[in-house]
Amino acid sequence: MKYFLAAFLTGFLFSLVAQNSESTPSAKTDTATKKDAAAKTQNVAMPSDEMGVYRSILSRSVATRQDLYNLVSMQRGEFDKSTNDAARNKALQEKGVTIKEDTNEPATRGEVAKALLQTFDLEEGVLYRLTGWEFYALRDIQNENLMQNKFSFHQVLSGEQLIGVLNAAAEADEKKRSYGKAQVE
Repeated sequence: MKYFLAAFLTGFLFSLVAQNSESTPSAKTDTATKKDAAAKTQNVAMPSDEMGVYRSILSRSVATRQDLYNLVSMQRGEFDKSTNDAARNKALQEKGVTIKEDTNEPATRGEVAKALLQTFDLEEGVLYRLTGWEFYALRDIQNENLMQNKFSFHQVLSGEQLIGVLNAAAEADEKKRSYGKAQVE
């Protein structure tokens, strides 16, 4: 009974603190600032060439789903085959990459991990194969040492982190494909 009462009081106190922090002016302005920054990011025109898109992704503080899809199509060598994002996304979807509807939302670590498993020949765990959940995709990517274990599947990445993870996955895929092949000179 003591433990139940202690847990209840702790939860009650945390909810009071959360309510007070939400009602403070600084919390409201922080939320408004984040929304304004996201709106500014979405309204910026993306360059049409591959290198320009790559540079704009690299400079983002929060990478979007469209950034992820653009990088995957660059990695597959299909970026220049389509003239717009919708056509690129459709082509990726036809090849088995999960494309979510709202592409201006931040890309989470789970979404990135799932896209990596669908794009590259990386080790998939049994639970990911059975469920297809982003949680298990991230766990498998963390087991490959492509992302650190201390992060959760719902956390977002910067553009620089997204590019780094994609490059690490491409390198791991290349090592796996070339393992055991004789070097012919």
